[in-house]
Amino acid sequence: MSYLSPDRKLNPDHVRMFIDIVSKGEFYQMLGMRITDLRVGLCEAEVNVVPRLLNSFGGIHGGVYASILDTVTYLAMYGEVDEHEGYATLDLVVNDLKSVNSGTIVARAKPVRSGRRILLAEAEIRSEAGSLLATGTSKMFKAPNVQPLEQMLKYHQIDEPFPPKFVKKPAIVNPGRASTALGA
Repeated sequence: MSYLSPDRKLNPDHVRMFIDIVSKGEFYQMLGMRITDLRVGLCEAEVNVVPRLLNSFGGIHGGVYASILDTVTYLAMYGEVDEHEGYATLDLVVNDLKSVNSGTIVARAKPVRSGRRILLAEAEIRSEAGSLLATGTSKMFKAPNVQPLEQMLKYHQIDEPFPPKFVKKPAIVNPGRASTALGA
């Protein structure tokens, strides 16, 4: 559960369809990025480091770290934003700490703050062995007309109905009390 929105739960059907659409993007395919977990309060992704992601010195290009951090921080805030609102990155700070040239890297992001218009998330990228490779923070702007889900569906020409973003929680019933109609 999210530190910021503990009462929210993303609809698993919505998340599956959303990740499927995001994963079809050519940029994500070029990076080989796989979203492995998306829920309120967390996003995780993996990337296999392959030669096309390396710089001229044989290490992973810093832009790859930046792209991964931008993606996972953005998606970590997905459960913090209402159904028909959108948001976009304003500022991304990346700290490249260690380079790699092979293996699988894992990114994990979490929300830090969810304000009325400004969102903040932080992330880290680690090697398979657990070495810290990069960290980042992302500040995002939230508004109904900034990259809402409807825009993505239109871009990908998806006309089928999309499941609701959130699961409605059932009413809490106190099992220790007998229910009475109208206080009778």
